Amino acid sequence: MKKSHRSILIAVLVPLGMVGGWLGYIQWCWYRVTPPNAVKTLDQFLEWRPRTTAFHKIQIKDGSEFVFARGPSVMPGMLASGPAIYLFDESGRFVDWTGDSGDIPYVNGFVMPNISIPNIITRKEALEFIRK
Repeated sequence: MKKSHRSILIAVLVPLGMVGGWLGYIQWCWYRVTPPNAVKTLDQFLEWRPRTTAFHKIQIKDGSEFVFARGPSVMPGMLASGPAIYLFDESGRFVDWTGDSGDIPYVNGFVMPNISIPNIITRKEALEFIRK
């Protein structure tokens, strides 16, 4: 192979390999924060994500209350705009989720970044809330 053909081949394959690697990494990142189909309740969520400790309680205009759990950053090692968010109703039923609460802030009609942070509750309080 002539040197010019080799240079062209390298100039094409290296960027394609980098793009392919980046797309694979993005796919893996979303896979790791996507809840399995078996997750239907807060208890099942905690079996899947046992180290989750950040919970928040929110109330909407009609008086309904929800708990949301903050998950991991969607892209470890990168500057993600927000963590994954998982939403549960008063009965502990899994309602909705978003993998990136910064770029995709809507979860079941809620705009997550606008929820006041002072409503932080412990894991124990989250479990008590759904069992009341």
